[in-house]
Amino acid sequence: MPTTSRQKGFTLIELMVVVVIIAVVLAAGLMSFGSHEGSQLRAQWAKTQGLIQTACDQAAFKQRLVLIGIDEQGLKVYYQTNGQWTQADNIKTLSWSPGFEVQWRTEPTMQERMQLPQPGWLCWPGGLITEGEIRADGQILAWDQALKFEWRQDD
Repeated sequence: MPTTSRQKGFTLIELMVVVVIIAVVLAAGLMSFGSHEGSQLRAQWAKTQGLIQTACDQAAFKQRLVLIGIDEQGLKVYYQTNGQWTQADNIKTLSWSPGFEVQWRTEPTMQERMQLPQPGWLCWPGGLITEGEIRADGQILAWDQALKFEWRQDD
């Protein structure tokens, strides 16, 4: 009776196919993770832009000065009434996402000069805002006095 030798183990082709499959799955997972971080940043910028736009709309609608205050926790909106600043109860505070570290640019002397409760940007009843920018994760959200927004890479 003739004996046939049985092959033990895997062929080189079978091993290469498995390695390619694992590489494709890992690459797809890494790309998905990277786009998730990018989408979180885009969502945070969209919320920030929406809050700034809402605050400036309220300044024009109610014909009073509005402050968009910023700190390490997020953005808060304040109204000026009879020379006093009070936090707006109709515009919710925007908290930064976990791990979202920000830097910002405001007019340096404005807080003291206008007796603001915290640093930030002013929306005027006429529809203008003080220029500013917020930086996070290599991205910048900037705007001009006419509230034209620009998202760009940090240099």
